[in-house]
Amino acid sequence: MQRLFFSLDSRTDLLHILQGAVFLKKDLKPKALSLASIPTLHSFKPPEFDITGLTSLYMSGSVTFSSTTTRQVVEFIRHLTYLESLHLEYSKLGKGVPQALSNAEPRRRLRPVRVSLPYLRRMNLIVPLDDFLPWLGRARLPSLVYLHIFMIAPPPRDRGHIAQLLQSFIDSVCARTVKDVCIRFMREALPVLDLSRCKALRGIRFMEWNHSDAEIDFSRLTEIIQTIASPVSVFASEWPNPPRLDHVRWFIGKHLGTEWQKEPERSEGNMFFPIITL
Repeated sequence: MQRLFFSLDSRTDLLHILQGAVFLKKDLKPKALSLASIPTLHSFKPPEFDITGLTSLYMSGSVTFSSTTTRQVVEFIRHLTYLESLHLEYSKLGKGVPQALSNAEPRRRLRPVRVSLPYLRRMNLIVPLDDFLPWLGRARLPSLVYLHIFMIAPPPRDRGHIAQLLQSFIDSVCARTVKDVCIRFMREALPVLDLSRCKALRGIRFMEWNHSDAEIDFSRLTEIIQTIASPVSVFASEWPNPPRLDHVRWFIGKHLGTEWQKEPERSEGNMFFPIITL
């Protein structure tokens, strides 16, 4: 297995990185790609680079209300039709109206990007959901079995809207095939989700990500579990006096296993490097 490393600064963009990779190795056909803190993303044109065979992609960075980063990310991944694993980790900078909902954006930009990833099995979304889910609302992911969602704590006025976006995404994109769901949440951010349409669901894990003094509302977790009709294993770091439910097998304070612990490779140090694995 070979890896190529390319250092980045504010004047370097993904276009030059991939051009450099092709120049160094004409038959470059990477299977895994890790891109951390990429400054910009140019419109991806498949004929220019042979990365359409990627099976694993990790991308991280930040989005702002004035940028088009979110749409660029989705436009980029929609060409990678052989992806089996996708990890998106983005933070939000600034305050204002989310770019996907801004009245300043042309109406055509508000339409979800058509994404079809027929082989995608694992998806981690550690992102501002109100920025990304509008672009993924019509995604076709027929092989998706594992979904990891990170629920950050949005302003109170936005929580209802984000909950609706997430519920719609689960119902329309994930419900038919997803078997394992991991919800990482901040104490004040977890909505009551209806998982009744998730007929294939076999396991759900709640991971608390606490940055406040608020107490966990276990009644909300219970309401979520009660919407699941099929037998399911529930994993949580803590849950005092969990309810007795015939279809639930409880694992409190236990790990789900090695499959849940898998993390994509990340860049380390002060400089970020895109990693191309051959």
